[in-house]
Formats: sequence, C-alpha cells, structure tokens
Amino acid sequence: MAIQDLASAVLGASHGVLALAAFSAEAGLLSDPVALGSLLSADSRLKLRLLVAFDETTTFNAIAEDESIGDLFNHGFKVRIVEEEQVRRALEYIVVDQEVAFVGKGLDFSRLRLNHVVTHSATVQQLVSHFRFLWYLASGAQDRREVLYDSRSAEGMYLPGGSLAILGEGSWNNLIRELTRNPEKLYEFSPRMFESFVAELFRSYGYQVEVTAPSRDGGRDLLVSVPNPLGDFLYFVECKRYRARTKVGVRQVRQLFGVVEQERATAGILVTTSRFTRAAIEFQRPIRRRLSLGDYDALVGWIRGQAPLAG
Repeated sequence: MAIQDLASAVLGASHGVLALAAFSAEAGLLSDPVALGSLLSADSRLKLRLLVAFDETTTFNAIAEDESIGDLFNHGFKVRIVEEEQVRRALEYIVVDQEVAFVGKGLDFSRLRLNHVVTHSATVQQLVSHFRFLWYLASGAQDRREVLYDSRSAEGMYLPGGSLAILGEGSWNNLIRELTRNPEKLYEFSPRMFESFVAELFRSYGYQVEVTAPSRDGGRDLLVSVPNPLGDFLYFVECKRYRARTKVGVRQVRQLFGVVEQERATAGILVTTSRFTRAAIEFQRPIRRRLSLGDYDALVGWIRGQAPLAG
C-alpha cells in the first residue's frame, strides 16, 4: 500500500479516523493538500478525531483561525489541542479503522515512501493507544454545543464553529486528580460544567458520549453509547449539580425514566452531587436494571476508580 492510497483508505473507513497533526510544523499534515483532502473525504457520521499539537510560539488565535482545522471541524472532526512537549517525539499520523496508519513528519507529508504506511497490527494499536492517551490529556472543543473547562481559570479561545475552550496549565486529567483529593470542589462547578465533567468521566472509561444542547425539559443531558458484540447500547444520562443539602426528588427520577421508556433507550442514569430522597430510591428500586442512581458518594467512587462507572 502506497501513501497515495490514503484517500481511498479514509473514503472506505467504516469505524473512524484518528489524526495527530503538528500545528507548528512549517509544512506537514495540516498544510498537505493530499492529506487534508483525504481527511475531508471521510464519512462525517464516523468517529472522527483530530489532535493538534502546538509549541510555545503558537498563539491560540492562530489555531482558532487556521482554515485547515476549521474545515475539518466543520466536516465533523472533534478537535482537541495538546502541548507539543506532551506529544514528545511522536510523528504526525493518520489511523484508519485502527487497522492501518499513515505516518509522517514535517515537509511533504503525503510524499513519504512505502515504509511509512503501517499495517502491522501491534504497531497500529500502539499508535491508537498513544492517541487515546493524548486525547484524554488534552483540552479542547469536542462539539459545537459543548463547552469544556479546565481546573484553572485561564485564557479563553473560540475554535471554529463557535465553541469555547478554556485552556490552562492543566487538563481533564489534572482536574480528576484534583477532585480525587478534594471532591467537594464539585460544588464549585456550574451545571453545564458539571455535565461536561460527567461526560469526560464516561469518555475516560472508553464510552462514546454526546453532550446534548441545553434544554429545560430534562431527561438526557448526555447520550452515552456502548458498542457491544450483542448490539449497541444507548444510555440517557441526566446530571444534577445540586448543593449538598438539596436532595434529588422522585419527580426528577420519574421524569428521566419516562424519557427512557418513551424513546426506547437501553437505560437511564441520574448523576448528582447531592443525594436522593427516600421516595426517589424506593421508586428506582424495582426498575434498577432500567435506571441507575449515582449520588455524591458514587460519583466520588467513580472519580477515584474505586467503583464501576454507573449501574
């Protein structure tokens, strides 16, 4: 397989495309017309992810205004940004369906020789693992409707599509480590920030998550997809960032269960920073296989890795 087969490989992708690009390179994946054109040929319904590595000379505005990143973002790629020192000496690469990788660095990405197309499964899986590590280490805007936060107030930027990303010294991993030590900081989150945090928790466990647009009808802040040999499972997750003394009542539990039943989801999960009333717990008990409750104690257990995530 030659590097010119990149376009046909991406066009024929059935699962997803992962791409790691160096923003600071004079030329490379982001400036190569063959590589970019190939990525834009991907089916936007697939899992499409782009990691952009930047160095200390790069301004956030430069990333936000880059047309290549904007084109990929608008085409359906979820974008995250990672510091170049965290990438270390990794090359740029594109992985298709976790089966084949196209690897390059710097000038003329698509003109590399045959030995830069990797089909050896163990090597490809190493690249996939490397990408996943960086993905959860990074900060960025994953969805037009989603706002991501960092553990510290920092300089803000708008990525293409109008999504706001707060970038600082830390990352989601830093935030989780901080909450492991001081879980009471959950109460400092805004409701929307709490939704984004719960979404990231599910992603860190390997689930596919979509944060829905804000609404007042309740029922599904997050759509969590769980691929399984027996079929795809879809969970509706409702997030309640309440004060410690404000318990979640039976009305909210009934409401979520009604949405799960109406839309034939696999199950529902209600997550809160507080606790549930006795009536809510009694309502949930006979339907526990269709509806899970995650209170403050359960949430802390998930953060610390001491308990399975959700039901």
